[in-house]
Amino acid sequence: MEVLKQIAKELRLTRLLAGAENPLDVLFDYSVKLIKQERYPEALELLQEALLYADIPEIHSNMAFVSSRLHNYDQAIDHYRQSLKLRPNHPGTLHDLSLELLRVGQYAEGWKLFENRNIFDTGFSDRYVKGRLPRWQGEDLVGKKIFVSKEQGFGDAIQFCRYIYTLLDEAAHVYWLCEPALVNLFTQSFDPQDVTFVDSFETLPECDYWVYQMSLPMYFGNSSSYPYLKATPTDQIMPVGTKIGLAWKGNSRHANNANRSMRLSQFDNFPNANYISLQKLNDDPDEISRSKLNICDIGRNLGDFDETASVIDQLDLVIAVDTAIAHLTGSLGKPCWVILPYLGSDWRWGPYGTKTTELYENMRLYWMPAPKTLPVDLIEDLTEFIAQRQKML
Repeated sequence: MEVLKQIAKELRLTRLLAGAENPLDVLFDYSVKLIKQERYPEALELLQEALLYADIPEIHSNMAFVSSRLHNYDQAIDHYRQSLKLRPNHPGTLHDLSLELLRVGQYAEGWKLFENRNIFDTGFSDRYVKGRLPRWQGEDLVGKKIFVSKEQGFGDAIQFCRYIYTLLDEAAHVYWLCEPALVNLFTQSFDPQDVTFVDSFETLPECDYWVYQMSLPMYFGNSSSYPYLKATPTDQIMPVGTKIGLAWKGNSRHANNANRSMRLSQFDNFPNANYISLQKLNDDPDEISRSKLNICDIGRNLGDFDETASVIDQLDLVIAVDTAIAHLTGSLGKPCWVILPYLGSDWRWGPYGTKTTELYENMRLYWMPAPKTLPVDLIEDLTEFIAQRQKML
């Protein structure tokens, strides 16, 4: 039935293009439907046809989005720039362009345009701090106190807290707002005489400035990838031998979670080793019990990120999809292999196919060769990794 419905839609498109309705409207609207179905090559073809009828910014913006999904990043940048020529200073387009620029390493322009993410004053600090503290715009921080606000998810907070060291080169004290689940990890990783971590706006500290955490690279550039978080020692009993952590699912509320998450059964051909589940949230509670792997299910009992870091610190390797676990492992300096989606990969990991990242030294990137498909070379590399570890034991 679904196939018949789709054929009917396409037959309707043919009739409409024959003159029943405005061809531009039909081409554009149908291309949007194709985009929602992730039929990107077909959508791009229709958008190219639509350009013959009108050169409008919406067509170029959609062509840019589709080009990025097809891993044509230079083409995506070109279309975003063309859209801006037709509709200058459009905040959404400026923000989308910034992500593609950051992806390909054009940081100077990318970080500047990235400020358009909060152009409508809807971020955390805009609601609570604006008007109470001046926003930092790169002024001298010597002897000053600065309040840094959280934004976006756990992984972002873990990635950008590295800038605390940079801020402390000048500022007298840093107040850093973060989620409660991160407070213990962050507090024991930095000197409390220099940094105070807070998890609420209810008591706003006396500071000279405030700034978003993700605005810091615009002023300081890309920070070093050295390990910058520390795990608390734990008495957690771990298996003897090679220990590999697994995190195969992200937050279900993430916009691209369907493309970045995997099923545990896709790991069934992993070589024999002691696997440690770091998966805290799982909509399939019996998934581990069905697995062919030898898995110790620690994840579901983990509390905050400090407890998770303590477990990761005892592992030989972590294999994760694009979640906060990947950032946490990288920030601890532990080896981490990240499985990245074929469609809709995040800008911070760079162009599709990139093997390493500037963010973390001991990290390898493995890209799905097709949607929701395990990279074949990961199993080959894992087999070699385990063999090498066993020789050392």
